[in-house]
Amino acid sequence: MSDQAQFTGFDDGESKKTINIVTKVEMRNGTFGNLYTGYGDNERYKAGGNMNFFNGDRRISVVGLSNNINEQNFSTQDLLGIASSNSGRRRRRRPGGERNGGIGNSSSTGNFNRQSGDVSNFLVGQQGGINEATSMGFNFTDKWGEKIQINGSYFFNYTDNTSNQSLLRETIIDESTNQLYEEASLNDSKNNNHRINVRMEYEIDGNNSIILTPSLNFQGYEALNNTDGENSLVNGMPLSSSTNNYFSDNDGYNFSNNLLYRHRFSKRGRTVSVGLRTALNNQNNYYSLLAENEFFDMGISESDSIDQQSFSETLGNTISGNVIYTEPIGRRGQLMFNFNHSFTDNASDKEVFNLNPELTIYDQLDTLLSNTFDNTYTTSRSGVGYRLRLKKGFFNVRLNYQYALLESNQVFPETSNADFSRNFSNILPNLMLMYRFSQNANLRFFYRTNTNQPSITQLQSVVDNTDPLYLTSGNPDLKQEYSHNLIARYSLTNPNKASNFFALIFLRKTDNYISNATLIATEDTLLNNGVLLQRGSQLAAPVNLSGYWSARTYVTYGRPIAALKSNLNFATGFTYTKTPGLVNNQATVANTYNISQGVVLSSNIGEKVDFTASYTANINLAKNRLQPELEGDYFYHLMNVRSNFIFWKGLVFNTDITQYLYRGLGEDFDQNFTLVNLGIGKKFMKDDCAELRLTVFDLLKQNNSITRDISESYVEDTNTEVLQRYFMLTFNYRIRQFKTGK
Repeated sequence: MSDQAQFTGFDDGESKKTINIVTKVEMRNGTFGNLYTGYGDNERYKAGGNMNFFNGDRRISVVGLSNNINEQNFSTQDLLGIASSNSGRRRRRRPGGERNGGIGNSSSTGNFNRQSGDVSNFLVGQQGGINEATSMGFNFTDKWGEKIQINGSYFFNYTDNTSNQSLLRETIIDESTNQLYEEASLNDSKNNNHRINVRMEYEIDGNNSIILTPSLNFQGYEALNNTDGENSLVNGMPLSSSTNNYFSDNDGYNFSNNLLYRHRFSKRGRTVSVGLRTALNNQNNYYSLLAENEFFDMGISESDSIDQQSFSETLGNTISGNVIYTEPIGRRGQLMFNFNHSFTDNASDKEVFNLNPELTIYDQLDTLLSNTFDNTYTTSRSGVGYRLRLKKGFFNVRLNYQYALLESNQVFPETSNADFSRNFSNILPNLMLMYRFSQNANLRFFYRTNTNQPSITQLQSVVDNTDPLYLTSGNPDLKQEYSHNLIARYSLTNPNKASNFFALIFLRKTDNYISNATLIATEDTLLNNGVLLQRGSQLAAPVNLSGYWSARTYVTYGRPIAALKSNLNFATGFTYTKTPGLVNNQATVANTYNISQGVVLSSNIGEKVDFTASYTANINLAKNRLQPELEGDYFYHLMNVRSNFIFWKGLVFNTDITQYLYRGLGEDFDQNFTLVNLGIGKKFMKDDCAELRLTVFDLLKQNNSITRDISESYVEDTNTEVLQRYFMLTFNYRIRQFKTGK
């Protein structure tokens, strides 16, 4: 749980899945790591590694990578040093002030739930296409005296991405008519970001502590996109086409700082904690657009062009504070009172200039596409909670009242409804139950409610024409979303049989769901803001709709197979989503279903023999209210076999074979291919600390990337160019130097 929730004992919903890494006492002082470098055909390369320097409570970890083979993130082994250097010795305390015994000097524990030591600070989102990446990270933790513990990290990432895509989208117009959109695009983007995170905990005395967690991120993004797109009816009649050259250059920063003061009174269970959060963000965006468009009507074509530049800046700041007080009730009960107040101010200024053909400069302000906007969102929340410790678990219930005020001011262009104000009052109940049937079986039940306010982009009524065939706009009349979430988790383990069982049920219902209203022009249409929507083009804007539902179930069971010295695991899942939308002012609903089944056989034979065999099948079904016969149904499966063998004088052989099958995507997108990766290496030097390895990626040269996206109004398939066959020779060197122990 979060620091405040751990201290008070009341779950605030801000939890993360964690793992504790325990370092043996003889491994607390030393240096260990791994370094590698490799080069292959077609100028493919990779280099990187990790180094960890442990000296008692002081721990320093450094990771780095550079390659052009689509390895965009560090491996789990690269990040183990960062995870285990996350925390030194720490006294653990039960909620309400009852102390446990200290961990002492025999081990150290790392908790991923600490901001600066969170391994997610060293990861980036995977991008499709072909990527060249360079990343480095630094993590530091130490204990200054007996009262201060500090943890800090720095991460840098640079990615050069090339993405060559083909796309086919079928959009529903009405009960009898569909529109096809085909696109071929080439995108080249460069992205770099810096992240700095610090966590400092100051234990004033046994009853008072302060936690400070600042975070600073910088990002720069540059992209060049060339797109050829064409709209047509299903019968092949052309509607419109566009050749689009788009360049963007964006940069910005985000800064946040959290300060938490915690006090424990002499009476067990009586606590008070005060939190203060500030956040600043700034984004500067520039783009240039050159598009040649052609529109068809009854066999007659009409052409136009767009040549423009845009400059925009978005500023935001947030300040919030909260106070939580807990009071014991009887032997097993505890009351909690909480108050939170938050203020967020966002301002956006966008100017679009068209080319002046006489002066060949961009000085003609396009008032239809320009906008200056200011938005504030203020919330006040107060509530009470009760926690009861049971003999076999605990029970939490909380009730909050939230008042929110949304105020918007459109400075430019001036309109009659430029300024508006809305307020929302919500009751937010939360409930949590944990019951232990036995030491190895427990049930957790959650009911949570939350609100989600629209973003400043969603509230701006300005039109974005960067894709001339698919325009977008905001909606200043948006309301906040209100969601109900129901979660049940059951887990059972049998240590004697080494078996495990886990089941999850998740349900969500959202009122005032922010969906899309799509207008598909069957003829040239002049919009209310003066923008002309040409025949065949589309305009999408967010709207509030009712009727959003989602449900998910997941069940796993695992047990050992003694005869094979292996573990067998089964996993079954079902997902359902009901998404409302509007198409040409007609209500539409997309019902999507996914059924998945997986089985994994993993070996537990020994250090020199390791294999994993798995199979996963997915059935995806989609039905639309306007056109139930529009099929979004498809099936895919993948079979994978991975193995590692060490034999005869340190020879190592690796295989990774995956077979993919896609059916139901259509003639151009159905696929059946096999990805084969092989490697052979030789360990040498003292303690086999070095290894020379020859690997081949995609031996059969069949690698591919297919995705399907189903929304409330369309079905879209995308094929993205990916990296194919290459050979690489890699040298790997392992470092292990400890003052005691081998």
